[in-house]
Amino acid sequence: MKTVMYITAGIILLLCISIVYTINLYKKTKIARLETCPHGIDIQTKPHPASAKKNIVLIGDSRIQDWGKPDLGKNIEVINFGTGGATSRETLCQIDATILNLTPEWYIVQVGINDIVAASMMKKEERTKIQDQILENIKRIITKLASTGSNILILTIVPPISPDTLRSFVWGDGIEEETARTSKRLLNELPDKVQIYDMKAIFFDFDKNEWKEDLSSNALHWNDNAYKLLTVEITKIVAEHDHQTPVN
Repeated sequence: MKTVMYITAGIILLLCISIVYTINLYKKTKIARLETCPHGIDIQTKPHPASAKKNIVLIGDSRIQDWGKPDLGKNIEVINFGTGGATSRETLCQIDATILNLTPEWYIVQVGINDIVAASMMKKEERTKIQDQILENIKRIITKLASTGSNILILTIVPPISPDTLRSFVWGDGIEEETARTSKRLLNELPDKVQIYDMKAIFFDFDKNEWKEDLSSNALHWNDNAYKLLTVEITKIVAEHDHQTPVN
């Protein structure tokens, strides 16, 4: 009987050690991506489409990646550079490769949530610099993209919607508040030469004062209905700009 108890205790101990190790490794990996460009990120330049269509390039993390190639209007070719897990720093690294052979009509960028999630797992005294870092990286992204003469559209950041207990425990607190502060700074501090779309228009229920759970597929990612709404809104922006742009 004692032998069974010892074996069971040993298995539980090993399981606990494994869980702690996995969580610590996850945190360490997430935080490391705030400062570096790991070899795992795909920064290869995609070929310029051989067509007469206008091009729109999507850049960002998995939220962009999952958008695929939306229909943003007639005679528009979408090129998606979304990379799962990408931070603003990694996206900045990706830009150098991306813009070499591309001069699209639009660059549409959505980054920052992975930075904020990683920051939530840091010591509180270390978190304050991350917001400034996100803004600086996005401003540098804008500077690089603006050199192509393309239009630039920045999407504000949506916080995780209804994260489960495990994610909430691992991630730490303050993510929604930090997301709100960062998005507000994006709306107020970016150069006039870029357009900014406030994602709350789609994802936030102002009557209930809460984020819409029915647009979330899991804590960090969005479902098909969310992308349909986003596609409609971005199509309007692109069409309105084209209507206002003088024809030479």
